[in-house]
Parts: sequence; structure tokens; C-alpha cells
Amino acid sequence: PLRHDGAVALLAAAAGADRVRADQESADLVATLCGGVPLALAIAGHRLTGRTTWSLRHLADQLSDERERLDVLAAGDVQVRSAFELSYRQLAPDTRTIFRRLALVHGPDTSVALAAIAADIPADDAETLLEELVDASLVRPEVPGRYSCHDLIRDYAREKLEAAGELVQ
Repeated sequence: PLRHDGAVALLAAAAGADRVRADQESADLVATLCGGVPLALAIAGHRLTGRTTWSLRHLADQLSDERERLDVLAAGDVQVRSAFELSYRQLAPDTRTIFRRLALVHGPDTSVALAAIAADIPADDAETLLEELVDASLVRPEVPGRYSCHDLIRDYAREKLEAAGELVQ
């Protein structure tokens, strides 16, 4: 993911610098809701350029709905969800399970112990599987024993959790 300034700059390049300057607050929010993910920012910018009546605030409002965010970040065949799906499909079944279960953990990051509880596996196994998720670029290592993922990935994990029947609404 890009740092915040880089994310806003990419959004400005895709949607138009004047448009971003006119509503910097909403541009900041869109960049944050896209998690700094270049593909997400490019799609968001593309959606804005194709919809000249939309404001940045309108797009930010759409992206604020975590249940719809991945649907909003699609432009034809180019979808953030598809990029995540490529990584997810390559995971072993146990690694897929812990990935899905990370959607149950609230907050921006998780400990190995909490991930183990969510996945109902021993902590040593959880750490090994979390490292596999790092290799697949689905989570990031923070300090030793802690891992994080941005909201877009958490949204995708929640979708997979629901599709697997592991989350009751």
C-alpha cells in the first residue's frame, strides 16, 4: 500500500488534481478507505472520471459501507476483489481458514494468540499460517507476534467467511 500522501496523489492523477484540491477532506477519506492500494485508488479515480456529476464525498460515502466497498471498487473486468481472489486461491486449506477467521478479529491488527483462538488452532500453527499470509501479501507483519491487514482485505475475508457459512448474520 502507498503512504497517505502517495495515495492522494494517485487519486488526483486518476480523477483530476483540480477535483481533489476542491475537496481535500473527501479525497483524504477516499484514499484512506482504499487502504492505499494502488489498484483500488485507480478504480476509484476511474469511477470519478466517468461520472462527472459525482462528488468525491459521494464516492467516499459509497466506500464507507464496508459491505459494498468491494463492489464499488470495480470497473468492468478490473476489480479489487479479483486481485485478492488470485492470492486466496493459491492458499492451502488451513491458511484459507485462518484468513477467513481474521475477519472475526476487531481492530487494525491481531496477535498470534488471538488469531489462533479465532481459527481454533494452536498458536504455533497460527504463526506459521500467518506467515504464509504475509508471503501471499494478504497480511503485513507488524512487531513480532502481531499482524495487520487493511480494511479492503478484511472486507474480502468477511465475504469469504460468509460464503463458507462460518459467519451467521
